[in-house]
Amino acid sequence: MNNLSLYIIESTISITAFYFISRILTKRDTNFNTNRIVLLSVISLSLLIPQIQMPFATKIIDSLGTVHNISAVINQAKNLQLQSTGETVMNFPVFDESAPVISARSLSVINVLFYLYLSGVLISFMVLIRNVFTITKVLRKATVQSMDDFRLVIVDEEIPSFTFLKSVVISKKDYNEHKSYIFNHELAHIRLKHYYDLVLLEIMKIIFWFNPVVYLLIKDLKQIHEFQADNYILKSGVNLIQYQLLIIEKSVGAKRFAMVNSFNHSQVKKRIDMMNIQQKKQTLKWKLLVLTALAIFQVFIFSSFTEASYTTNELPRGKPARYQKANAQGEYGTDPRIGVLNQKENNNSYSKTDIQGTWELISYNHSGGNVLRKVSPETKRLKYIKDNRFYWEHIKLENNQVEESAGGTYNLSGNSYNEFIEYGGASMASYKNYEQKFTIRIDNEILYLAGTLSTGQKIKEVWVRQNE
Repeated sequence: MNNLSLYIIESTISITAFYFISRILTKRDTNFNTNRIVLLSVISLSLLIPQIQMPFATKIIDSLGTVHNISAVINQAKNLQLQSTGETVMNFPVFDESAPVISARSLSVINVLFYLYLSGVLISFMVLIRNVFTITKVLRKATVQSMDDFRLVIVDEEIPSFTFLKSVVISKKDYNEHKSYIFNHELAHIRLKHYYDLVLLEIMKIIFWFNPVVYLLIKDLKQIHEFQADNYILKSGVNLIQYQLLIIEKSVGAKRFAMVNSFNHSQVKKRIDMMNIQQKKQTLKWKLLVLTALAIFQVFIFSSFTEASYTTNELPRGKPARYQKANAQGEYGTDPRIGVLNQKENNNSYSKTDIQGTWELISYNHSGGNVLRKVSPETKRLKYIKDNRFYWEHIKLENNQVEESAGGTYNLSGNSYNEFIEYGGASMASYKNYEQKFTIRIDNEILYLAGTLSTGQKIKEVWVRQNE
């Protein structure tokens, strides 16, 4: 699963949880400014939280999991013991066959879902463009007057008044007959900077088009905008009864525009009820405290399941000092990272970015079993992977001559890595033009490879990333 997919999933979970909590927090609150801040905080936190990582969270979760898997840890520790067989050997980390492996079929389903999501994004974006185009058609036929901090757009035809960004759009009839009510209501939206909220809501609608909670949040925030604008007008001293009657009159048969605040908004009864309720000042601090607590909890949970994505340029280059020391002392396998891998590694979907680079073979088994033998210090075995091709060579260090080599193309699907050998020396004759199938794990700079050659021979190898 790529980073974008994971981000969308985590953001969806976050915004859903935040929304329902915010509904509880604002249900009986008539302080519209507070409610607006809460809903905007919900959006902001939902977009930011999946990007925040708490490194210690993973360690805590792992330690909790270890408590429940003591026997598994003991078995893994035993696998690190070196065996005395006359030459240095190590135990290969056994691939857990009980764990689900990402197959080409499952990847195809993931790809279909991802492209379906992108199609929804494109459609949502096109709908937005259509709505903007519809509004601009209205603006082109109107009389525009530039004011200090807004534009007054007077339209000859009868349309419901609305604001679009910093423009107040109003029909000539409404401007002449109800200027003190309708015009000032729409101007209130601009004075309160609601257009910033609307732009953010449109972005949310495009990214999370599939999430019904987003549409509920948009509906709630637009409703709060109307409450704030109504309150703004009432404080200016207009007649309450006349204003409410005008709202009812204008709500019948209204034409709607997207991405705007409209005087003829839905749920008129609720707006009128809110005008008749005396506002109570309720503190914002404890509400933000609840949201902050939920945010920290989400960051902790998401950090526990989100693995950092590294590119080859971000990985430390060269053989780490611990492996150089191990090579000198003939003690491969003493680092627990060689023998014990995170359980999630076996389920990873790797990209070509993860596998490309230069690798050196440090231990192998070409005869079956899990016990690996150290590569002879007299030879050096390197593999180069770039773009869609690979090449490997065995070099005799005494004279720096290539004793054996081969190359061709490869394909990578999830953790399935297959090589198609196109050329090589005489020893490669039985492998040419056949696919060699492997399963891989990558743990930082270490590549674990296990599989079956086209001849039926089973192999296991451990490679370490080198400097380019």
